[in-house]
Amino acid sequence: MMLGEFFRDNLVMLKLKNDQVVLGKITEEEDEKIVLSNPKILLDNGMIIFSKRAIIMKREIVNAGGYLRR
Repeated sequence: MMLGEFFRDNLVMLKLKNDQVVLGKITEEEDEKIVLSNPKILLDNGMIIFSKRAIIMKREIVNAGGYLRR
């Protein structure tokens, strides 16, 4: 599934449905599920979420815990 740009060492930048951008390393990849480790999620309001893990399905974030930074 090609959703974004790939860089070296499984580092990927994904553009999601609601104008969010995610940068992280792919740890798991199935048909429509991608698990990223240490993702940085840029929200449309300029906030950034730093997380340990994010699960993305069908170009939407399903699960990501973390903390916000402006």
